[in-house]
Amino acid sequence: MALSKNSKYPFWDTSGWFSLVIPSEVNHKVAKNIADQLQKSKFPFFTSDLVIQETMTLLIARKEAEKAKQFWSSFIESKVIRLERIDESRFQKSGDYFSKHIDNGYSFVDASSFVLMKEFKISDAVTTDKHFTQAGFIKLLD
Repeated sequence: MALSKNSKYPFWDTSGWFSLVIPSEVNHKVAKNIADQLQKSKFPFFTSDLVIQETMTLLIARKEAEKAKQFWSSFIESKVIRLERIDESRFQKSGDYFSKHIDNGYSFVDASSFVLMKEFKISDAVTTDKHFTQAGFIKLLD
């Protein structure tokens, strides 16, 4: 895992979780390598409640119900996932960010992720989503 100098740990986006969970995904090996290195270094898997919701929805939409159940079980039992909730204040900030950048095509979940990443000074994301790069972050998956 090649994190930028300013990042202690990356933010896990939906496409990062999906790549980790689905072995046939093109970025599976890279996502697994990042996950393995995070576990060795005891850094958290940093993510949000909205990203987890979106990941579960994506798994179901892609006909991966069994993987969705496994993901949920792993998530609930995990001691290494740092889950940040999008509370009322963050929700408002996310909506403001979303509205300000409406022409960029960011989803609301993207906007909430960017708000969290700025709040925690995280520059790297385990994602394939070009919007993270557009917003000034470093994506770790192609």
